[in-house]
Amino acid sequence: MEWLSLLGVFVALAVFIFLAYKGYNIIFLSILASIIVAAFSAQNPITALTGTFSGAFSGFIKTWFLTYVLSATFAKLMGECGAARSIAVKIARLCRKRPIQEQKFWAILSLPIINTILCYGGVSSLVCVFIMVGIAKDLFQELDIPWHYYGMAALGSATYALGALPGAPDVLNLAPTEVLGTNAMAAPGLGIIATIIMFGLSCLYLSRSLKKSEDAGETFLPTGARIAADKSIGGQENVEYPLWRSVLPCVVLLVVMNVLKQPVVLAMICAILSCIILFWNQLKGILQPCVASGIPTGAVTACLISCTVAFGSVVSASPAYNLVVGGLDTVSAFLPPAFQIFLCVNIVAALTSSSTSAVGVIFETFGERFLATGMAPAAIHRVATVTALSLNTLPHSVGVCNAAGASKLTIGEIYKHYLWITVVFPMIAALAITILAAMGICF
Repeated sequence: MEWLSLLGVFVALAVFIFLAYKGYNIIFLSILASIIVAAFSAQNPITALTGTFSGAFSGFIKTWFLTYVLSATFAKLMGECGAARSIAVKIARLCRKRPIQEQKFWAILSLPIINTILCYGGVSSLVCVFIMVGIAKDLFQELDIPWHYYGMAALGSATYALGALPGAPDVLNLAPTEVLGTNAMAAPGLGIIATIIMFGLSCLYLSRSLKKSEDAGETFLPTGARIAADKSIGGQENVEYPLWRSVLPCVVLLVVMNVLKQPVVLAMICAILSCIILFWNQLKGILQPCVASGIPTGAVTACLISCTVAFGSVVSASPAYNLVVGGLDTVSAFLPPAFQIFLCVNIVAALTSSSTSAVGVIFETFGERFLATGMAPAAIHRVATVTALSLNTLPHSVGVCNAAGASKLTIGEIYKHYLWITVVFPMIAALAITILAAMGICF
């Protein structure tokens, strides 16, 4: 039965990935994949949905609903008042000042840099794409950069800014604190090392890939044809505010959460209030519609992530998971604790395609065991969050589908870059800090 159940998990993942490519809704696919897993596991699919799936869904959304809703509202306010665009325009303008032979490289690299500032400042990574796509369209058209390089923006919104940079306000970086008693600043040295590895390798990759594209004579078209046809994207006036004013709400969020050690919900509220105060003249006439559209965006995002977590729980409740855990127990018995975390998180992230889900499931199942090894909680925290950043971005993940849809690229076009910058390089970074943690190095 366990092997049949494991086959069901693979079938569910295959169906999930294939239909995600076809553009089906992630919530629907999570439910469908859960039914397949339950059926192959000789479990009642209705019981699996109303019990395991719904229980995990409600548990996760109860804990993190306000964080997602407030994050989306903050992102909407930052976007509508012009602060986010002002930050992006100022950084993008710098790349135009570079020598002509370097402009394309820096133009592309400006996207993850802008995303890093926004995500680290509390704007949801799933929301950032809607702020970035118009700016990128204008910039790429002007410099005739192949549009598929928009995928490089994920370096700043799907990797180190979520789980490696110390103090990141993303749920991925906050979830382990519930079990480990750590905080968002856990093992800052390991996080910075992982960030440098991911960013450095991505820069090398971009340089070589761009050289090949230029040699092949690639231009903004044809991959940019669909985005160019959408006149509602891009072409906006450049908003000019002092940089300090634009980033101050993000600074408020980080200070309240990481310096004053207040809950992320309070930090988000303080950031929202500071944004309203600083940009009252710009927001006073549109505050109600901003809130009205921001809250549903956050709620939908929370539902998407909660559904992937719920699917992960259905998998963890199946005989297949017991088989996997048994295998992990056998293998990890021969591994240092840090490598046990590395292995377990990678496998669960691959099964669920969600970093948040992977960390949640792993600490629910193995949290006490990891703490019992004597490994520093801060090291456990950082190894787990960085490791979760690699196999969580398989082609059917929420983030990939969201970015592809907003940029009007196919999964195949955008994933040629996602594969390297969100899977391969984070895996290398995670392995590097796992080795350091296994050597007892944690700072």
